[in-house]
Amino acid sequence: MVLGYLIRGPIGGLAWHHLHYLIGLRQLGHDVRFVEDSEDYPACYDPSRHITSTDPQYGLAFAGAALDKLGFGTAWAYYDAHKQCWSGPAAMHADEFCRSADVVLNISGSNPI
Repeated sequence: MVLGYLIRGPIGGLAWHHLHYLIGLRQLGHDVRFVEDSEDYPACYDPSRHITSTDPQYGLAFAGAALDKLGFGTAWAYYDAHKQCWSGPAAMHADEFCRSADVVLNISGSNPI
């Protein structure tokens, strides 16, 4: 499982920083999942409006498109601590794969464990 800052930081280089881990681990034969947690502070950046808030909608759309294009379309989930709910295609299974992950890589230390 890779924890990252893709939904809250949906911009080119920052996104690829995280996506390279997913791609590389899959190429090594691992079953990879991406998880992100909003934490309790407003950290969702929307580059189309140049604002940072608690609204993850821009980042969810960005991540969904990027992850789908790279073959991870159903292998990701986002926990919104502000609404206390999971989003993303793997939302219903997020607790399960968080508990059963063999390895957790917290890229950039940007998610609470």
